Amino acid sequence: MIMKSKFKNACLVVYIILSSLFINSCKEMIESFIDGQEISGKGTITKAGNEFTIITEDDRQFVPTNLSDEFRIDKLRVEFRGIIHKNPNQYGIDKIEFTYIKKLG
Repeated sequence: MIMKSKFKNACLVVYIILSSLFINSCKEMIESFIDGQEISGKGTITKAGNEFTIITEDDRQFVPTNLSDEFRIDKLRVEFRGIIHKNPNQYGIDKIEFTYIKKLG
């Protein structure tokens, strides 16, 4: 009887581990973007060293490839549309080519 209980407990632990691994891998697939995918939303332009990034409302970070001077302001809130380029910079951050960008009040 004790052996069956230990076996059931071990099976439950294995099931929980495998389930969490599956959920995490699905989450990564859902969260990853496809090269050339268009996204839109709101975000904040931030300056890190000499480089500008945009942090979206859902905490994704991208390096703009075509950020004009009027938007090169640290902590500037913007609305945007852009195309993702899966060609990360040296820090592993994907790039975005803006097709539309507007300052928010």
